[in-house]
Amino acid sequence: MSLPALDLALLEGRVSHQRLFPREHSFDYGIFYRAEVLGVNGSRFKNKDHGYHDDRTLLSWATELLNAAGLSEQVSKVMLLAMPRVFGYVFNPVSFWFCLDQRNHLHAVLCEVNNTFGESHTYVCSHADQRPIVDSDWLEGEKVFHVSPFMDREGKYRFRFSFRNSRLGVLINYFDADGRLKLRTSLSGSWLADTFRNRVTLSLKYPLVTLRTIGLIHYHAARLALKKINYRPKPDQLENRLTYVQQVSAKHHSIKENPVDDQ
Repeated sequence: MSLPALDLALLEGRVSHQRLFPREHSFDYGIFYRAEVLGVNGSRFKNKDHGYHDDRTLLSWATELLNAAGLSEQVSKVMLLAMPRVFGYVFNPVSFWFCLDQRNHLHAVLCEVNNTFGESHTYVCSHADQRPIVDSDWLEGEKVFHVSPFMDREGKYRFRFSFRNSRLGVLINYFDADGRLKLRTSLSGSWLADTFRNRVTLSLKYPLVTLRTIGLIHYHAARLALKKINYRPKPDQLENRLTYVQQVSAKHHSIKENPVDDQ
């Protein structure tokens, strides 16, 4: 499948998390997402589920963020990748907005993070000079949003993206306040055409995908509690809901991090 030729697509992939300390804990499971280029046809995603979370359009939200980052001239289309609603319910731990130029080079990724407390924060990943993001780039930003009650709201995230015609790879690693790699996370998968047959096949293969995701979040939270990981009460959300993520110098890569998916 040639992804750039399509305005609608599906992604079949796997999500993995590996917590390294103070107790090791990991999981890996299959998942599927929907993807669409915004503004081409009527959106299958609801405006209230993403972006402004109201009646304003998803493309207008992305455009506002790109204008603020000085990327409006480089980006010609925005593809949103998110899980579908299931029986009227949806929860996306992270929705990815891939911002591409006319040659389908990736210039920015808007990582819209949601927690189970109904809050959202967006990490705007791009280069300061607006050049395309390539597979080898690590982009670093401060962690300023409370996601898990078993993680502190401090430290840094490092992001890496591989956006290709046939496959997608996303890596998000968390480093604590002392600079120690504490959590590796990844999403990797293959693009599929958004046909009725593929939708049915994936829905049967990964039934109730959104409900299953929220169920797994609470299941693994219970396991972490049983491992006696310290619980952190939720702090008040910070007023600023955006974090700009820039490239980290290669000389800072003293720890071997997980490689981007090359399959």
